[in-house]
Amino acid sequence: LSTPGRGFGERHSGHGPPRLLAQIEIESTDGRRQTIVTDETWKWARSEITYNDFWLGYREDRTLAKPGWDRPGYRDARWRAVSLTQGLGGALRSRIGPPVRVAGELKPVRVEGNRAFFDVLTAGWPSVWVAGNTGQTVTISGRCAKDYNLPEMSFRLAREGPAVLEPRFMVLSGPLELKVDGLSEPLTRDAVGIRMVHADLESAGTFHSSNPWLNQLHEVVLRTHLNYNLDHPLDPMREKQGWTQDAQNMFETAA
Repeated sequence: LSTPGRGFGERHSGHGPPRLLAQIEIESTDGRRQTIVTDETWKWARSEITYNDFWLGYREDRTLAKPGWDRPGYRDARWRAVSLTQGLGGALRSRIGPPVRVAGELKPVRVEGNRAFFDVLTAGWPSVWVAGNTGQTVTISGRCAKDYNLPEMSFRLAREGPAVLEPRFMVLSGPLELKVDGLSEPLTRDAVGIRMVHADLESAGTFHSSNPWLNQLHEVVLRTHLNYNLDHPLDPMREKQGWTQDAQNMFETAA
């Protein structure tokens, strides 16, 4: 599929409505197995995520949320039936690499007004805590480098009280400067951060020397490797694609 505005999907020849082919295998603690597959009995409905594109931005309207849809007993009478369509092609296979996890949270080194500043780039996404009002819209943007900014992310709140704002199904470049507009209270250091995300790789060893410069260089290289390892080696900062050159350049030091 491709979002409006010639975004990430269109670059990869995406077009038309979303399509899904899935097989979910559940294994219980007692050894029983259950398989759930996509078929004509599935239903769909519009979610609170109204726009999601790696390049062009993210919009979430929480007034459209359907609480309880993922729980037993939810009434889906108003949901629409899916249509069967042509398959996506290729073989359906499970993930062969380690899972992608949130490895920690990076806090800003300082906050000035509605801007938070960080001292390193990291793959992941922003996380902002707000005390919001019904219908309030909060927008998150940021600067990663001189010529590269985060795509804008906006959230429309559904109720009064505290809320955590994080984009879903997006891995971005954690910015050096994060800007939050539409707040009803001042931005604080405790209320903002970057979720650091990468493949859950197992470390094969450690490095430490008496030279601080070498130690810092090793830390930078290691962080770069982790930033580039998600479902597969890719560039999370700008293009978000698995170029074979990236994997080839890092293989000797990563393997």
